[in-house]
Amino acid sequence: MNIESDSQTSINPHAERGNESCEFTPDGLAYRVGPVKLDGAKQRARWRIIVSRDGKVLGSNVINVADAKGRRELLKGLREVEQEESKAIEEFLLQLACRIEDDWKKREDWFAQQANARRNQKLNESIAQKVASREQRVREIESKATAFLTSPALFYRIALAIAALGIVNERENALILCLAILSQVTTKSISVVVKGDSSGGKSFLVLQITSLFPEDWHIDFTSMSERALIYDQRSYSHKTIVIFEVHGEGGELASYVIRSLISEGCIRHQTVESTPMGLVGHEIVKEGPTNFITTTTYPELHDENETRLWSLLVDDSPETTKKVLQNQAQIAAGTFQPAKAEDIPFAFEWLKATGATEAVVPFAPLLEKTMPSKPLRIRRDFPRLLQLIQVCAILHQRQRSRDGAGRVVASLIDYAMVRELVCEVFNRGVIGLTKKTLDLVEALMAVLNGKASQCANQEDAQASYSDLVEETKRSKPYVSKWLHPALELGLVDNTNPGRGKTAALKMGRFKLESANVLPTVDKLCQETGVSIEWVSPLTGQLQFTRPFTTLHPPVVNGLVSNEVPQSPKPQYVTTKESTRAPAVHALADGGSTGFLSNRAPGRGTAENCKEASAATTENGCKAISEAASNSGLKTMEVFPNGVETVESGFEEGSI
Repeated sequence: MNIESDSQTSINPHAERGNESCEFTPDGLAYRVGPVKLDGAKQRARWRIIVSRDGKVLGSNVINVADAKGRRELLKGLREVEQEESKAIEEFLLQLACRIEDDWKKREDWFAQQANARRNQKLNESIAQKVASREQRVREIESKATAFLTSPALFYRIALAIAALGIVNERENALILCLAILSQVTTKSISVVVKGDSSGGKSFLVLQITSLFPEDWHIDFTSMSERALIYDQRSYSHKTIVIFEVHGEGGELASYVIRSLISEGCIRHQTVESTPMGLVGHEIVKEGPTNFITTTTYPELHDENETRLWSLLVDDSPETTKKVLQNQAQIAAGTFQPAKAEDIPFAFEWLKATGATEAVVPFAPLLEKTMPSKPLRIRRDFPRLLQLIQVCAILHQRQRSRDGAGRVVASLIDYAMVRELVCEVFNRGVIGLTKKTLDLVEALMAVLNGKASQCANQEDAQASYSDLVEETKRSKPYVSKWLHPALELGLVDNTNPGRGKTAALKMGRFKLESANVLPTVDKLCQETGVSIEWVSPLTGQLQFTRPFTTLHPPVVNGLVSNEVPQSPKPQYVTTKESTRAPAVHALADGGSTGFLSNRAPGRGTAENCKEASAATTENGCKAISEAASNSGLKTMEVFPNGVETVESGFEEGSI
C-alpha cells in the first residue's frame, strides 16, 4: 500500500500517519492509494466517497465508512479497478474508518485558522491604512492647529466664533459645552443638560456648538427606544451622544443605561439569544467613555441624573430676545455674515488625534480645603469641577508644562478661566436650585416684606401665585413650574395646598447662604505664591492678580520648584488698537462675589497700559515700559515673533 499526497489538488498537507497523509481541499479531504485518489466529503452522519484515477471517476457512493457493508457496496461499484488495487482500497477504507472524523475536524480547524489569518491581515492592513491616513491628516492640519492652540486668547477666540454663529448672550453656556464635548478625549468625560422654557433656544445652542467639532465626534438623537443604545452597532467610545430633549431618552431603562455610561464608563447588558441549541445567554458590552448632552424644559431631572451632569440655563431675558429677533431679521434679509471658524475644528481634530489626553491639577488640595462638606452631592460636584479644569488645561496644552508621565500640568490660569464660566453654575449646583427658582424666591421675599407691614404679626404675611405673577410679570404656569423645586426643598411653604385652592406662600424653615463656594483666584495665588495673567474667555481682556510683596520661592503651575521650565512659545496674536480697554484684575480682598473690576489708580490704569504698549519695535516685538513696571504690571516674555500680550478686548465678530 502506497499512500501519497496530491500536490496538484491539495491546499495543505496537514493530517499525517507515518507515510500516509490527507489533503485539505475546498470540497473535503483527499487521499491517495497508489495511482488511485479518494475524495471524501461529510454529509451529515455519512460520507460521500469519490474514487478516481488521473481525473477519471471510477465510482462513488454515500456510505458510513465504519460500516463494512457500505465499504463493500463502494468497492462493488468501482469500474476498471484491478483486484490488487481493490484490495489496497479496501484496506485503506478500513483504516479510514478510524481517522476520517479526526481528519475532518483538523480540516475545519485549519480552514478557520486560515480565515482568521486573512481577517487579521485585512484588519492590520486597514489599521495601518487608517494610521497612515491619520498621520497624513495631522501633518496637513498641524500648522493651522498650532497657530490656534498656541494663542493665550484661544478660549476667547472660540467665544467669538460662537457669537458669529448667531448665538446671543450664551457665552458661558457655550464655552462650557465646548469643554464638555472636548472632554471625550479623556478617560472621564463631562455631561451637560441645557434647561429652559420652550422656544428658549436650547437646541439651537447645542446644534451650533456641535458644528464647531468634527462630525464623527458626536452621535445625535431626537428620540430612541429603551434599548436603542444597547443594540446600536456604532462605537460610543470617546464620543458625545446628543439627545435633543430629555423626553427622547426612551424611558426608565434608557435613563439607567445613560447613567451607567456616565458613571461606569460602559454598558454590560445580559440578554438571551435564540440559537439552534435553544436560548443561550449573551452579554452585550458597549465600551466608553461616553458623555451626554441633552436639553429639557423641566426645572429638575431625576435625582440620579441631576447630580451627574452640569445644569445650564439658557438666557430668556427680554434683552436677549430682542437680540435674537435682530439676528433672525438679518438672516431673513440676507445681511447676516457669520465669521469663518475653520481653524477651530482643525485644533479640536489635532487634540484628539495626537494631543495629550491626561492632565493633573497640582493645586487640587487647596481647592478641596475650601469645599463645603454638605450637601452630599458635593462628592460629585467637586470632581466635575476638577474635570473642567483638566479639560481646559488639555485645550491649552501647547502652553502648559508636562510632568514626568507626560501629563499636562494644569495652571491656576485654567482655574481662573473655568471659574469665570462656572462660578454661578457651581453655586446653583451645590444649592440644588436654578437661577429662575432663586429669582422667584427673591421675588416672594419682596412680596412678603411688602405685606408684612400690613400684618400685626409679620410671620402671618402670605402671598399667592397671583402676587408673584404681578411682581415678576411672568405667567402663572412659569411661576408654578419654577417655584416647585423651592417648595420641594422646604425653602418655601404653601400653607393652603390643594387643587383649586388659593396658595398661601411663605418662607420655609430652610434658608440659603449667599456666600460663593469657589475661592477667588487671588486667594489661590496667595496660597501658592504665584502671580498669573490670563485672557478672559468672556471679555477678551487681560486679567492678572495683584503683585505680591512677600518673597516666595519659584513656583511652577502652583507648585514650589527650584527649576522653572521654559514656557511654551505661543505665536503672535494681533489685537485691535482701536478697541483698547483697561486691564482688569481679580479681587484679592476675599470678597464673596469674585467679580472683576478696574485696577485702582497707581496699580495699572488704562493710561499705564497704553504707555506700556507704546514701545513697539519694527518687527512687532513689544517691550514693557518703565511706566508699566512701576504700575505693577508683570514683565512680559519676549517671543521670537513678538510679545504675546492681550491688553484689551478683541473686536466682536472677528477671529
